[in-house]
Amino acid sequence: MLELTKGVALHAFETRGDRHRSAGRIGLLAAALCASAAPAWAATFYVRTSGNDAQNGRNPATAFASIRRAASQAGGGDTVVVGPGRYAEGNITPVGNGRPGEVMRFLADRDGSATGDPADDVVLDASGFEFGFRISSRPWVIVNGFTVMNANEEGIAVKSGSDHSVVANCIVLSNHGRGVWMRDSPGVIVFNNLIYANGGTGIDFAGEGDGSSGGVAVGNTVYGNALDGIRVEGLVASRRVTVVQNVIAQNLGRGINVKELSVPGFVGQWNLNIDGYGSEANKAAFDFGGSPLLVDPTGPDQTLGGPGHGDDDFHLRQILAGQTEQSSAVDGSPFTARWFGLTRSSTETGGTPDSAQADLGFHYGNETDLVSPFKKAVGKKIAQLRGRALTCQKLGSRGASRCVNSLHRLRRLCGQLAEKLCG
Repeated sequence: MLELTKGVALHAFETRGDRHRSAGRIGLLAAALCASAAPAWAATFYVRTSGNDAQNGRNPATAFASIRRAASQAGGGDTVVVGPGRYAEGNITPVGNGRPGEVMRFLADRDGSATGDPADDVVLDASGFEFGFRISSRPWVIVNGFTVMNANEEGIAVKSGSDHSVVANCIVLSNHGRGVWMRDSPGVIVFNNLIYANGGTGIDFAGEGDGSSGGVAVGNTVYGNALDGIRVEGLVASRRVTVVQNVIAQNLGRGINVKELSVPGFVGQWNLNIDGYGSEANKAAFDFGGSPLLVDPTGPDQTLGGPGHGDDDFHLRQILAGQTEQSSAVDGSPFTARWFGLTRSSTETGGTPDSAQADLGFHYGNETDLVSPFKKAVGKKIAQLRGRALTCQKLGSRGASRCVNSLHRLRRLCGQLAEKLCG
């Protein structure tokens, strides 16, 4: 069921055997993000394939026909709910903008619960347009749950001071340029997206004026793009970017490529990355390689992306689903699924919700549009592990491993990571 006034769940930072409150450590972003629930005066605009742009868009019966029309009406605190179906349009540019406490949302109603339409994907087919979504000089805007494809350049562009915006739960494919592109927009969160078969880099934090510092890419699957998987770059540094819990594979460039100016403050950990790094400075102690064992990215038609993309399957192979192999991305995070709000979504073909330790990469069916503020907690956890003489010991002839860590409360977490660190 779609929740139109969803706020931010500030969960405790949890790992198995290690539960403690971390409100103080994650409070830097909390004040801004937890105020994101729609204020009492906020409006909701509806868009349906059966709508009419001459109507007022204020309820499902009088819905607009185009996302562009709704974008021209919505402002801070408002929500644009788009019903299932295909929308042949692009360059969706909000006229208004959000602000702390008055976030502006574009929300894909994939299950039809808000519009009354049969469940289906909400597809923005931007054929013939430069972009799918073009968020320009509009801070605090959220794009949640859309399939964005066929743009002549970027699928989703967040640029020119669109600070603190969020791209979440989207499938961004077969665009001729980059999948999701941030330019001169600090603090943007890119959360739980499937970004594949694009003609450029999958996720790009860039800067020409102010940079895109403080950005976060978490829990995405970035696959088969023509350049890098995730890149942090620019004529101006995009510093303090965090890249965690992503699955990165089969991109033609580097998996993670952080250019020299943007290395200071970069945090990259717990990614399954088989495509390599731009430099030694990009490597992370807790990243790991090996095939992610995705179920069937090209589908029965043996084509990645394109018009028949609906059969492309990016679930993780799991014993639970009756498959003979288990992806190492399953339970690959030291953070819990609950902490990220992922307990109603799944990486498994049978749809079993994620629980306990979060799986890496894209989760199908997720609706959470703001991940709990976690960047500071991630950095502190890495510092703790690095600073406590983390080592590995091989146990016995079978090559089993364990981690040795002098900080008692981290030993169990360390043990969970042993095979990835020592293998």
